[in-house]
Amino acid sequence: MKKISFLLFFALSISCANKEIAIPEGYACGSEFCTASGGNSLQLLLTENAIPEEVLRFPIQIIWISNQKDFQINTVKKNLNSTIHNLNTTLNTSHIAFNFSPEIKVVYDKKLTLEKLYRNDLAEYCISKYGSNEKINLFIIESEGILNGYTPVLTERFDRYKNKKGYNSVFIGNKAVFNKTTLAHEIGHFFGLQHTFGKEVTPFSTDEIPTGTNCFSSGDWLCDTPADPNMPIKSCNQNLEKSNFKPLFNNYMSYYPNVCKNAFTKEQSIIMHRFAYTYRNHLIQK
Repeated sequence: MKKISFLLFFALSISCANKEIAIPEGYACGSEFCTASGGNSLQLLLTENAIPEEVLRFPIQIIWISNQKDFQINTVKKNLNSTIHNLNTTLNTSHIAFNFSPEIKVVYDKKLTLEKLYRNDLAEYCISKYGSNEKINLFIIESEGILNGYTPVLTERFDRYKNKKGYNSVFIGNKAVFNKTTLAHEIGHFFGLQHTFGKEVTPFSTDEIPTGTNCFSSGDWLCDTPADPNMPIKSCNQNLEKSNFKPLFNNYMSYYPNVCKNAFTKEQSIIMHRFAYTYRNHLIQK
């Protein structure tokens, strides 16, 4: 384990010598937005407006990277079990289920954080050292409080997932993993979903107009998620009577407060299942 940690320190020191990837202001999630070509691929998955009955089961292993030498995984196991149960309940409408490995890997690294991993493009390195190519790797890692999660994704030509290494993992901040919404949000990205407000996080910068008539070419490419301006709100039940926008404050793929979020739409559920079956089928448990 000490040898592995040394290698990670070494990789981090080399990467820091290169230009860092900046975290855009306002972003709590580091996952990339898909291109227009990728958006078209997502829409093709909606040709059949229903979710197949078959439940797709995916194996997941947890890797906890801690900056505490004496970190004991047993202190958080109860909360982890609750998180896992909540995720399976949330994805139930998509007919997707997760089988978690009972063994949780614990890695000590006093310098690595979620933000450093993102800025220095160390995701593939972590996956190659600690992860598995046959499972979804759930990395839980110390956070500086800027990012909640990050899922490395392809922005188009999703068929490449089958042969491209480094894209079968989700990275979650060590505090955000217990908030009941961040993991659902990142798993949504893993199975093709985009942010409801689209590419730009700045409030009222969405390219989807309030009426939603351009929903197929803007926002998150879906039409049952209303145009989302990523607007500041004071309450989950805020009155939108005088607003042209009517976003879903409760949608997992939005940036509204965690306390508000508890649902995926029907089209989002269909996308996740068909994306999983079409592009992530090499990870399905046989």
